[in-house]
Amino acid sequence: MGTKIAACPFCNSHRIHVAHCLLSYSVSCETCKCRGPHKRELSNAIEEWNQISNKVHHATIMEEPILQSHLVNLEHAVRNLTGALRHEALNPTTHQSPVAVHNH
Repeated sequence: MGTKIAACPFCNSHRIHVAHCLLSYSVSCETCKCRGPHKRELSNAIEEWNQISNKVHHATIMEEPILQSHLVNLEHAVRNLTGALRHEALNPTTHQSPVAVHNH
């Protein structure tokens, strides 16, 4: 039985590809195109990919409340910016700079 390959650590896709290039193997994601390190042995390439995936997944779980807070702040900023742009589009101000006229 083969070793199970973890989902992509960055996009969580299961569209994983194992490549053999010259003297090394690497695991990559076909969805987001990230690639794991090249290793001489296939089992080492898969093991490294799985370790990276597990570490990123664990970090995401641990950081989720902080990330949620940042996302909420970002959503508020986008809403404020959208409102300001909409207001500007509905109430354009005429900011005309004086034009110098030269008579020759």
